[in-house]
Amino acid sequence: MQEEILYPAGTDLSSGRFDFTFQAERRVFGSDAWERIEAEGVAGYLLAWVEDPEARDEGRVQIPFSAASGRFDLSRHGNYRNFRYFLDSQILDEASARVNFDIYASLGPTPVHLASVRKEITQKSEGDRVDDVRYFVEQATERLIDELGSFLGGRRAVANVDEWEYDGLARAYRVTMDAEWEGPVFNRREFEIEGVLEVGEDGSQASFRLRSGNRRAIRRWRDRTGDDTLLLGTLGVRQDGRATATF
Repeated sequence: MQEEILYPAGTDLSSGRFDFTFQAERRVFGSDAWERIEAEGVAGYLLAWVEDPEARDEGRVQIPFSAASGRFDLSRHGNYRNFRYFLDSQILDEASARVNFDIYASLGPTPVHLASVRKEITQKSEGDRVDDVRYFVEQATERLIDELGSFLGGRRAVANVDEWEYDGLARAYRVTMDAEWEGPVFNRREFEIEGVLEVGEDGSQASFRLRSGNRRAIRRWRDRTGDDTLLLGTLGVRQDGRATATF
């Protein structure tokens, strides 16, 4: 076989993709020669485990497949919580982790081990995380302005990061930030707010909890929301461009 496994698929450590090419042969009747046969109907499973003696026995996840290519979600299979515990622990302890995928497949009822693939998971550098924070603050500011109906358009907007932290177990950021922007062209008085942004490493489940603001911003906030926390949805992930939020 030829095997290709993409893991993780993006920033989600539960998802991945695989693409296999199988070749099958059988012994020619009455001869020592071999002949190639169709390799249709190959099925089997992936066995995923973190490279750790204890994890191999207690943290394995089995992912069945019946096609030569497809996607998988480790969290949908048994023993994922143990797998994730070993994965997160190794990343926190060593800033990286090694995940093995053993490939079992056959044309018959009993899959056999055909190949193994190792994937190295490396924790982001401090610089990468700073860029992530800048990006999320920039996106959150635009989302806040949209949600508050303040007509961003070409108006000046500035966002500042006061402090931030990354939770490795939750794989999420918590950012104390402030932002200010001008109102619409016919009324350019400024809006100012300060609060806490929480967002997943993959840009999901973003929320902003208001702490303070000028009277204009607070009045608009109360008119548009019924709580101190505003759900911002998914902010996406940073591409190669540099965001402009300042520290």
